[in-house]
Amino acid sequence: MSNNEQQFTDADNERLHQKLTRLRKSGKPDEAWTIGVEEVQKNPQDNYLKGAFFWVCYDCLKIIQNPIIERGKSNKNFYPQQHEAEKIGLYLDWIIWLDLPVGGFEYPRLLFLFRQNTEYFPQIINLVLKLQLDLFDDEAKEPFKTEKGEVPSLILTYARKLAQYWIGNKQRTQAELEMILSFMDAVRSSCKDTQHKIWLDYDQAKCFVLANQYDKARKLVIPILKKKQREAWAWGALAATYRTNDEQAAICLFSQAINCAHEDSFALPALKSLALLLSSKGLNREASMCVKRSIACYESNGWKIKEKLQTLTMQPWYDINVDIKQLPSYLKESSANASQYLHGETVSKTGLVVALHQSGKGCNVYFGPNNISPTPLFLVKGKKPKVGDFLQLVVPANNENGDVISAVICEPVTLNGVGTIQGELRVTDKGFGFVDDIFIHASLITGFVKNEFVDVVYYSDLDRKKGKLGKKAATITLAKNR
Repeated sequence: MSNNEQQFTDADNERLHQKLTRLRKSGKPDEAWTIGVEEVQKNPQDNYLKGAFFWVCYDCLKIIQNPIIERGKSNKNFYPQQHEAEKIGLYLDWIIWLDLPVGGFEYPRLLFLFRQNTEYFPQIINLVLKLQLDLFDDEAKEPFKTEKGEVPSLILTYARKLAQYWIGNKQRTQAELEMILSFMDAVRSSCKDTQHKIWLDYDQAKCFVLANQYDKARKLVIPILKKKQREAWAWGALAATYRTNDEQAAICLFSQAINCAHEDSFALPALKSLALLLSSKGLNREASMCVKRSIACYESNGWKIKEKLQTLTMQPWYDINVDIKQLPSYLKESSANASQYLHGETVSKTGLVVALHQSGKGCNVYFGPNNISPTPLFLVKGKKPKVGDFLQLVVPANNENGDVISAVICEPVTLNGVGTIQGELRVTDKGFGFVDDIFIHASLITGFVKNEFVDVVYYSDLDRKKGKLGKKAATITLAKNR
């Protein structure tokens, strides 16, 4: 028998699912598709055929989706063109029609293919909402580790995509939101991510704001803002929770958001929101400054001014001749009470700096035995402290979490557990020292000679090895008077 005859015989003996697979692998997905569409309808109980037809649909989807992904790499815009969306929608409709069981490789591959633009395809959204966690295997719940940190897990990515879909959907419904929130809560407890859950909270808060559930949104935003107090978007997120029911609070917080913007492009959302709020209260000069500063940002970057911003310039209250140099002083005044919305009522307390963090980003402040507070240095106003300085901290009145709002170097005060002593420096073979019963770390002894008379500022704190209070040196200097 010749090779050609053998091939015809093999083809005649092929089952339908084998034929589809052969055509697909030989680079003929369109031919496989044409045959598959007809045959799966004739044989809806043939699971082998349905499985083979899924992979035909998947290969057809890849042909369209891969150029979209490649096109979006430069600007992170993975929006499909209309003809692409129509073709993708057709193949996805058939995949949904197949109604394959979970547990195989099919759905994980499909989800991975659409991880960057899920929000544009309702079929994928509905599939995730229908099957929820059952769609995702253990691997999908693990973040990808890189030298720079974590890449979000697939399941976390999809939770965020569902939120973005609902936020951008003009026909959004409360029922759909409840399903999405249920999925987000399940993802939060099941994914293994450690770095990116904060963004899940952020997206969920934005959903709550659109659903007018401001208290729920605020509960999610406040912990985020406490970690991101130097970020404009975080202050803007808290401002959004007040925009409808407390305009004065929203003005204060949007002003703070603009103050925190590292560059004007980061301030644009807050500038627009603030302009609308100010104009509604008749503060036309200030509103005009916000609009004019936004336009200046677009022009300096060579960007096309967005239609919504252009619309603001045509409002009767807008003054094109306003001086935007006066805006910073207004923002500073308006945002004076911003920290109260984050922390509530505040109190001041003074402590002794007893250590600087090796990272150079923080210090430990001592207030008394077993009461040491880590304090980020970016919260310290003016000159940065050194060990031995006294810091006055502004903290929440009900400070269960050890939050610090701001700090500044101040004059020394009397503190329980802090004292001074003068005496002879004794140095051990291991490099650390003592003055009387006060322990002196080796790093403090550098530059001193054994048996020198020194002045020591010390504090009493728990000695973890002995399980009781012990005295430790904060600073050591040559004795001025003997």
